[in-house]
Amino acid sequence: MRADRLKRRKRAVINGRLCCGLLGVAVAAVMAVAAPADAATSSAGTSIGNATQLTGAASGSLSSSIADNWYVVYPSKADGTVDISVKNTTSENAACTTVYTETYNVNGRNGVIDGYAGHGPGTSSAYTLTDSTQYYIELNTNGCSPAAGKAVTYSLKVVSGGGGTAPNPASGTADPGTSIGTVGAPLLGHTIYADSIPASTTDAWYVLYKAAGTAAATVRIVNTTVSGSSGCSAVYTEIYDSDGRAGVVDGYAGLGDNSAATYSFTTAGQYYIELNLNGCSPGSTKGPTYSIEPEPAAQWTAARSGASAYGMGTIHV
Repeated sequence: MRADRLKRRKRAVINGRLCCGLLGVAVAAVMAVAAPADAATSSAGTSIGNATQLTGAASGSLSSSIADNWYVVYPSKADGTVDISVKNTTSENAACTTVYTETYNVNGRNGVIDGYAGHGPGTSSAYTLTDSTQYYIELNTNGCSPAAGKAVTYSLKVVSGGGGTAPNPASGTADPGTSIGTVGAPLLGHTIYADSIPASTTDAWYVLYKAAGTAAATVRIVNTTVSGSSGCSAVYTEIYDSDGRAGVVDGYAGLGDNSAATYSFTTAGQYYIELNLNGCSPGSTKGPTYSIEPEPAAQWTAARSGASAYGMGTIHV
């Protein structure tokens, strides 16, 4: 089942239910989920949420059918081009010999650059990645189960254009409300908030206050679920103005695992974020995980600015 899912590469489905107003909402490329570890000293990450930063050369292995290795590269120049190479170093007599790779922009599986491809033993592949603030590389065996001690192995390196500085937002905590009336303290800018949705009936609500003026601000929502770890892999989001569900800013959107979306705001005021599983039950598995990152610090405050917020916009995936 996992192999079939990977082959089909199901993407997040966005149902554009937009309402009236003046706010521009766009899915855009901004900061990463968190400051990642460096590949020179750490193993690969297991999802978009903990992808290991690749700055030079690294090597890794895939020892099971569910292993999913993630790396992130930050360009040395804003939205600059990065060249990387991947080589399959697996022994030809191993039970599983193919490394499958896919590359993405800042939106993870929502932003495919080079589609799913398999690479046999001893082969190398070059990738040129452009027009994003960060680039992700995902590697796995497409469901093949290596024999004990016969892992699929690979090496990869940044050939040029990498070495950019990873963002480093503060780590925040916020207890989500169960409704618009029970939201906790507002989310603050340049801070990342991580949590999970444990049940089909869970409804997670957050509130934010956009500072006065028309300076741009963003909120990045990332489904950080490790692929195959939950019976419910999608997180559903909706964004509202101060009127809650009566004031839809961005329509209902499903984010699949390892996908991200970033929303842009220019109008000051109060906003709500609602997250749920759209009725899916994780069963005996844990619920999907997510993170929310408002940026920048100066544009998301702890107090209401006094301006009203009415939303309207377009979605760009």
